[in-house]
Amino acid sequence: MGVGTLAGMAAEVKSETRWLTESEQRAWRAYLDGSRLLMYFLERGHQQHGLSSTDYEILVQLSEAPQKRMRMSQLAVSTLLEKSRLSHQITRMEKAGLIERQPCPDDRRGQFAVLTELGYDAAGIAGLRARGVI
Repeated sequence: MGVGTLAGMAAEVKSETRWLTESEQRAWRAYLDGSRLLMYFLERGHQQHGLSSTDYEILVQLSEAPQKRMRMSQLAVSTLLEKSRLSHQITRMEKAGLIERQPCPDDRRGQFAVLTELGYDAAGIAGLRARGVI
């Protein structure tokens, strides 16, 4: 595709852009409001247990993984976190006793994040309270 073709496509897309109708705009704003409220209440529920939403997501990922462990690189992908951010997050969670790191036996550079019993309990209690079960 040449530059002229890309410019033509951009002009075509721009001419096709339209605003939402009034009912579409109401639906969009309701979706945004609902999403914000959901995240607010989930975060509030997690904070009651000393967890952030990211902490909870990591705990859930590990609780559902075989042997309650995942390679750090796999955990970074599944949580959409950069490896450095995940490493800092895991360090904080490790200090809290929620997770421990274990070396990967077949890759000297690899590490597993492993859910501890305390982490498993924290994920379960926070999850039940967030869903209003307890």
